[in-house]
Amino acid sequence: GDSRCRNGAICQETPNMRGYTCICPKGISGNDCERSGQACTEDICGNGRCEDLGDSVKCHCNFGYEGERCERKINVRIPSFKGIHILDFMKPSMTRVSRLN
Repeated sequence: GDSRCRNGAICQETPNMRGYTCICPKGISGNDCERSGQACTEDICGNGRCEDLGDSVKCHCNFGYEGERCERKINVRIPSFKGIHILDFMKPSMTRVSRLN
């Protein structure tokens, strides 16, 4: 039959709204495997969350990690308050109050 999956993808019948799912080869992404380039895969960002930008990906690293693929653990120094300390907060510049009648 006529396969809607492109770029050498495997078309598999599934009980979803489209009636099929495309299993894309490595380096191909999109519902119909229509885009070439990097795609978010389960492990591409290591210790982070992947954002699909179409022809590339962006990794948003979890706290304590950095790097293009969140591969580097960083030493996060947590401030320690001993003795007398003052924690200062900035006052909001504008406050809006809405009343519902």
